[in-house]
Amino acid sequence: MPFLRNTKLVEEVHALFQRHWQRALRIRERIRFNEEAFHLLLAGGVGVIGGLVNICFYYATESVRLLFLRQPGELVEVAEKMVPWQRVLTPTIGGLCAGLVLHWGLRMAGPLRSSNLLEVVVAGDGRLPFRSGVVKFLSSLVTIGSGGSIGREGGIVQLAATLASKWGQVAKWQPYRLRLLVGCGAASGIASAYNAPISGAVFAALIVLGNFSMNLFAPLVFASVVATMVSRSFFGIQPWYSVPPFEFTSLTQLPWFVCLGILSGAMGALFMKMLNVSEAAFRRVQAPLYVRLALGGLVVGLIAVWYPGVWGNGYVITNRILQGDYGAPTFSAKDIAGLEWFAVKLKQPAPGDELTRYLATQLAPATQNLLSDYAGGESVQLENALAADLNRITRSGLLYETERFTNVTLTARTKRLLERKPQGLDLVRLNRRLLLEAYPLEMSHTHWRQAAAAGLLFLAGLFVAKLVATLVTVGSGAVGGVFTPTLFLGAGLGATFALLLQQLGAGEELPIAVFGVVGMGSMLAATTRSPLLAMIMVFEISLDYSLMPPLMLACVVSILVARRLHPESIYTEPLRRKGLIVPQEATASEAAAERTVGDVMRAPVLPVRETATLREIANRFLTGANNFLPVVDSRQQLVGLVALQDLKEYLGADDEFQGVIAYDFMRPPPACVTPNQRLLDVLPVVLASEQRNIPVVNTLKENRLIGALPRAEVLGRFSEAIAASSRSEA
Repeated sequence: MPFLRNTKLVEEVHALFQRHWQRALRIRERIRFNEEAFHLLLAGGVGVIGGLVNICFYYATESVRLLFLRQPGELVEVAEKMVPWQRVLTPTIGGLCAGLVLHWGLRMAGPLRSSNLLEVVVAGDGRLPFRSGVVKFLSSLVTIGSGGSIGREGGIVQLAATLASKWGQVAKWQPYRLRLLVGCGAASGIASAYNAPISGAVFAALIVLGNFSMNLFAPLVFASVVATMVSRSFFGIQPWYSVPPFEFTSLTQLPWFVCLGILSGAMGALFMKMLNVSEAAFRRVQAPLYVRLALGGLVVGLIAVWYPGVWGNGYVITNRILQGDYGAPTFSAKDIAGLEWFAVKLKQPAPGDELTRYLATQLAPATQNLLSDYAGGESVQLENALAADLNRITRSGLLYETERFTNVTLTARTKRLLERKPQGLDLVRLNRRLLLEAYPLEMSHTHWRQAAAAGLLFLAGLFVAKLVATLVTVGSGAVGGVFTPTLFLGAGLGATFALLLQQLGAGEELPIAVFGVVGMGSMLAATTRSPLLAMIMVFEISLDYSLMPPLMLACVVSILVARRLHPESIYTEPLRRKGLIVPQEATASEAAAERTVGDVMRAPVLPVRETATLREIANRFLTGANNFLPVVDSRQQLVGLVALQDLKEYLGADDEFQGVIAYDFMRPPPACVTPNQRLLDVLPVVLASEQRNIPVVNTLKENRLIGALPRAEVLGRFSEAIAASSRSEA
């Protein structure tokens, strides 16, 4: 080319390089990506993958649902419209198809390797099999789309992590980077599925990687945020669950949530034990996998005949529980105890009776016609119509206004309920109390208690039905997650507990929805053994910070109870059956290594001043058990060490050595430690020291004596830790 033949231009470029080559190298050094920056870029890519997987999974599930149900809508809403035989047949066929996908798909995928996220991180090289991952993803679509009682987050997390791992395998990256990619995939899956970026990162750090160090946590956060934003661009930012706010301002409001935490911990442990029993029972069935999944679907279908709410992951039913659709006492014909008196009041409201006048205007036209034709006596048709209208009125908004209840004397309990401005189920209960107190002769108080008890029994039955449906779905071998079903069980348990309390006349000032949300978090903490994850997850899916005090309390109580009753979490249980030990807490050796000098140090050996005489030093040795004495100056800085054996040459001395002071024969300052150092880091100093009490100084620069580290105690701690570790391995 002509410009290459221009010798003068080449010489000028060469001269420019000679003058500025050092600056060019410095610029190159500054812009060069280090490994941490490279991992952030990879995490961003995995976040995009996770967000897209969530979107694809949603539309794929909708397509499968249309294929099986032949109509759009939520699974539970469609199931409620079906006739009983359809509720039985649909999940059965779905289980059969999902099983066939697994049966033939895994055969065509070739040799099977573990697809468990924790296993490939804890005991593997981070390589997730791609073909089997896709097969399980497709099987999960069929199970969820046909009504299986399982969560969709499992399939999303599995495919996102599998694609991330496959990316690393194609690039031929090292195992440590593959493990990080798997963690980023799990984080992006959870974050996009629940619109919860913090929970996604914490889930991957605590559950998958088991490490909260910043070089790992930063990529997890990056992947979670990117995945969440990709998902929000399609689905928006609305919270999953709507919870009425409630201000906790008194300690007396919290004891009931301690009880709920105990109950959730016991229930979480029982759930995991029953899950093991269910899986063992299905493994004993001598039949192919697709038959076992069809059997699981059949059981779910039979339960759905009475409780169609067991279909799906439980999201719709959980929202209904929190909004008060279950367990709310409703009016019936038996509640109209004095029909004649009530009809007279509604026909001609007395002057000043604004409540009756308001109710009369809210009656349906058909009810008004029945009322105008009513001439006295029994009328079941009118009673039913009035009950239906009253139910509609109590659910339409707050019934109380000052002018309506001027002539009504409200009880103190009702006034307290009014002060906290209830919503949902609590608002319905308040409106019913207002009507009962306004019409004590016209409405029955006894039947209301019976109706409330019937609602409580129905909610308890729904809880048990969902528990059994989830156990058989997961136990049969269906692919999916248990995150959302666990939230459902927690909400059901919390709401049932709250209704039971109110039946006993306790806790009426606390909203039932709060018990439901706290139950969700405490149940999740009990099964995952991660209270921090549970707290953050519930906060992100409800966006309600007012619930944090009771939520935090119940979560920590539940995990303490669950840990006593069952040793493993829902994620480590499968690994334990394979012989892999995944420590959920620091082991004895790790605890000993992570302790600091400040945790075990004692008061310092009483030092001597550098000007102390020989006789003073001798008296100290004679009256104490120490063979070494620290020497300090006027500022308490350690300047040396006096040893008992160094006094031997002075033992038979005359008065000629009376002028000898510590400074004359002290040794140099020994190796010291500081309170913030880990015991593992100072172990070489401990082993090399000949002192029973190693000096502890504030800093190695100031060298001011502040304590002593008992050598025997430190060595004893490490010996006990090693012995405990050996016993656990044996």
